[in-house]
Amino acid sequence: MRGRRLQDRYELLELLGTGGMGEVWRAGDLRLGREVAVKVFMPQRGVTDGTDRDELLARFHREARSAAALDCPHIVTVHDHGTDSGTPFLVMALVHGTSLHEVLRDTGRVPLTDALRWTADVCRALESAHTAGVVHRDIKPANIMVEGAEGDSRAKVVDFGIAKFVEARSTDPRLTTTGRMPFGSVLYMAPEQFRQEGVDGRTDLYALGCVLYELLVGRPPYTGSAAGVMFNHLHDVPLRPSRARPELPACLDRLVLDLMARDPTDRPTDAARALERIRDVARAVRENESARVAPGRGAAPAREGEPGPHVEDRRPASSGLRTPYHPPQVPAPRRGVPTPTTPSTARRVWCDPEWTPTAAQISRLIPDRGRRGTVLLPLAGVLIVVVILLTR
Repeated sequence: MRGRRLQDRYELLELLGTGGMGEVWRAGDLRLGREVAVKVFMPQRGVTDGTDRDELLARFHREARSAAALDCPHIVTVHDHGTDSGTPFLVMALVHGTSLHEVLRDTGRVPLTDALRWTADVCRALESAHTAGVVHRDIKPANIMVEGAEGDSRAKVVDFGIAKFVEARSTDPRLTTTGRMPFGSVLYMAPEQFRQEGVDGRTDLYALGCVLYELLVGRPPYTGSAAGVMFNHLHDVPLRPSRARPELPACLDRLVLDLMARDPTDRPTDAARALERIRDVARAVRENESARVAPGRGAAPAREGEPGPHVEDRRPASSGLRTPYHPPQVPAPRRGVPTPTTPSTARRVWCDPEWTPTAAQISRLIPDRGRRGTVLLPLAGVLIVVVILLTR
């Protein structure tokens, strides 16, 4: 294939990747003098049945029509399509970057800011496609390209090869469903796709939730055999991403679980709403980072459950502890509401088994009980003596 010229215009230079529909090549546009990406239709081995080949061919032509109708900076532009010696091909803009599949393979989980930025870019692409009546139906890391400098990279969506017009724009029923196997990648497919139900923009949002989960955790939400993963998508709820990364905020957990809701009505209504939720999470993350480190204003106040600033260790030297002492963080009392000290507070303070509290410390922690003991014990003794004398 290398060196082949399609329609005497596009010369194939380097193989970039292969897929179920064919191969993607870096090619030269001899007419305009530019580099492009060319997808050449070439079914994988085993696809010999005429019906299957016709179906793949129909999907290939549909990709050209649906993708060419979209105009968005986060969707790879389609320049041309045609057939050469019976081989159909699609000409697209060449993206100088890498796919999220390769990023995850090389680095595992990605920084939170990158994950949110790339997910927001995909949302913008989906918003443009859904507005045009196109559902991608195969959002996955391999179909998301990333280009640009580190820290400012942008994502673009490719491969609308199994996209379906929501409105029936074709008379061939094979262009919408085969009746044998749902289109898409099992790891990222929505439950309604397995049930062979109608799909809409929320189907893409479910897949986007799976991708976001993998970017945060480093693995898809469900793994295992195809049958097991299918069962998980239909019946289970994924673990919260914060179980793997405790530093992730709760609002991000809610976003991922909402995107991956089994019932489409429980997901964000559209890509625009999902993008708004992603922006809210990104804003919360920035505010949290600003609160942790405030330049020129000293250390930020500790959050609930975190140790406060370092103070002098006033515990007895006999305790033998050498680590800095952080006093327990007790919430400030509300006005007019008493805050009694309980034995649980004492347990939090005296966490060192070698440190024995003094009687004065005990009386300060449990003042009422100490005073009652001081008064009641002598009275009880007098009462016992009186009873003994009367019984004589």
